[in-house]
Amino acid sequence: MPVAHGALDPRAAAVELEETFLALRRQGRNDAAYCVAHAGIQLLGDLAPESTREYALIYRPPRPRRAATPLDDATWVKLLYHPDDDLYVGKVFEAVLAPLRRARAQPVAKFGLRPRDAIAPGTSSVALVRALGTAAFALNVPPPLIFARPAQPGSLTHIPSDPIATVAGADALTGRALEDLAFLAGHHMTFYRPDHYALVLYDSLPELTTLFLAVLVLGGAEIEVPAAAARTARELEQVVRDAPATRALVRRVVQLFVARGDAVDIHRWARGVQLTAARAGLLLSADLTAARRCLPQLGNVPDDAMADLMAFAMSDAYFTLRLSSGIALWPDEQPVTPHAPSTAPPAAAQSSSVMPPAMAAVFTFDVPRDHSAISSVEIPIEELSGSWNVASLAHEAVAAPAPAVTRKRSDEGAWEDTTNRDRPPAVSALEITVRDLVTSGATDRAYAVARVWASKRPEEVPADLLEFLETHRWTRHIGAAARPLGRWDWSNDVRDPAEDTPVGRLVEALGGPTYRARARTPEDYGFDPAYALTPDVPIAAAFVRAAHAFGVEPPTVFMVDDLPGATARPPCTPHVTFVQPTFWCALDATELAFAAAEHVAWFRPDRIARVVAPTAESLAVLAQAAAQFLRGETPDALDDPFVRTALDALGQDALATAAARTALDEMPDPRGLDVDVFTWCRAAERTAARAALVTVFDLRVAASVLRRDRGAPQTLPPEAIMAALESFASSAAFTRIRTALGF
Repeated sequence: MPVAHGALDPRAAAVELEETFLALRRQGRNDAAYCVAHAGIQLLGDLAPESTREYALIYRPPRPRRAATPLDDATWVKLLYHPDDDLYVGKVFEAVLAPLRRARAQPVAKFGLRPRDAIAPGTSSVALVRALGTAAFALNVPPPLIFARPAQPGSLTHIPSDPIATVAGADALTGRALEDLAFLAGHHMTFYRPDHYALVLYDSLPELTTLFLAVLVLGGAEIEVPAAAARTARELEQVVRDAPATRALVRRVVQLFVARGDAVDIHRWARGVQLTAARAGLLLSADLTAARRCLPQLGNVPDDAMADLMAFAMSDAYFTLRLSSGIALWPDEQPVTPHAPSTAPPAAAQSSSVMPPAMAAVFTFDVPRDHSAISSVEIPIEELSGSWNVASLAHEAVAAPAPAVTRKRSDEGAWEDTTNRDRPPAVSALEITVRDLVTSGATDRAYAVARVWASKRPEEVPADLLEFLETHRWTRHIGAAARPLGRWDWSNDVRDPAEDTPVGRLVEALGGPTYRARARTPEDYGFDPAYALTPDVPIAAAFVRAAHAFGVEPPTVFMVDDLPGATARPPCTPHVTFVQPTFWCALDATELAFAAAEHVAWFRPDRIARVVAPTAESLAVLAQAAAQFLRGETPDALDDPFVRTALDALGQDALATAAARTALDEMPDPRGLDVDVFTWCRAAERTAARAALVTVFDLRVAASVLRRDRGAPQTLPPEAIMAALESFASSAAFTRIRTALGF
């Protein structure tokens, strides 16, 4: 935690602040320079150097920037968690969260709330509700039911209900700046993480301490506990008696906690969670002034929370979080290796800081805890708005090696150390998850998780589960979907979350009029429709099936021997696809279905702009020109015939123009439009692959097709898309969509 070592020398701090600021500018780390300048104003006020004050004030966003990419668990733990937010303690609580919720959570009606009165963030005009929805996406936590109570005093309240719910009182609903709302939303939503949710279910630290000791006893820890904890342990034993997966996970987590040898300090952990929540609020608001206003109004916040935020705001962890989430004002001008779970820096990287020495003499970081052993243990939890599930279990658990153990399952369902076979604990959790899903009748979900596991570490999969995979191998992907996907299905379950941004809505508004203006007929391209492939030809049939599944007009398919690439989709009415026979005739039935579905996904209205502007660069030029046009400026690329045609078409479409203006107004800083377009393009490519995987669930087929040159320009390497598909394949959304389509 930041601790005070003495009084701050303002003059020395000002000199060093300016030196640090200029050094960051010279390194091309302009967003980090902005953060340092902003923190300097908060700490030094008018004594801050004029150059830093001007920089911070000129480039201060008019409103909080929205995250383009949600945080994953590795990023949370390694970059955002406060050192006192002990993941070992959190995992102990998380291991018994499912039975705790069954015992403690009540229906929302018990709290005088009706689900039909909940406000949806996507359609609400209430700024706080929108901020909560934005925070849920950015922090990758389940969105609660949100109820507004303007006559009720107070700010935001967690309701220990099923499903999870939040009540917003008068203090949060009125008289708040957008930065305040972003901070409050980030702080509030942090408690919906599974390893923090026990603080919602239990009001007092003594209760939490009793529960924690009880879970240790349940997990086999040989310790003496008070009578209340022993009684709670016996009650938990009855609850989890018929849940072998929960019992095994509790035992594993408790073993890791006990092996570390630390004393139980629930007060320190709860304090750390509060400081983590404040950091999340700062990440979303990017405003230390808002944090200073809001912290005194929050309950149970440590006295030194503002000091921690001041130090955190000038740390490399904060800079990396802003860059990886898309909140940064600008990307670094020099290449920086992005954060990824499998290549993440050690936890100690949190302490790396650019803070000037005069400030570091007042604010310093403790050495963060080492969570490497416990962070690999994934705990499958199925509830909380359907969002706490095993979506990331298969992908992240097998992405990196975990501490080896040797054990097998006994007749009682527990794990025993009896064999010499090394098996990482997270993979053991995978096996438990798959078997429990099979036992409960969730065969499709079990198959999805097991298939991802087998694709990454086939040598770890037991023989009976390999046989299960072969026996239940889905073959209906060659048939037609039972019904087309609706817009709601596509937006909520198929589309990559990072695609739903103001830039994405601007691109969608541009797509329709631009496509219509640029569209030609097949004859204009020199092709007679009479010579198109008929639907009984397997290649054309694959495109027809994919178009039906995605609710779009099927393209007319022409085979072109001398086509430079494998596929082309020029703007045409009706839709047209040119295929190169050497590529397409070499595909088997499943590969053909996957490739056709990935191709057809681009004909949906929200992404058809990539058909007329096939590269990310050309789409960025068009989006920048449209933004300048809508602001009444002369576009820089007006001499480009393509841009002129697109802007003329946009100006003649009143609905598209209104939608584009709305999207532009939602952008915190249009100056970063080029970067946002590239981010959207990457998300759109992941969405196309996700859509294809829905129709053909075979990760080996997906990898085979994605590694080939399919003719369309790509911004993501196949490995990045495959990593996204592996996570998507084991998610609840994937199972819902396949069920909806009849697969």
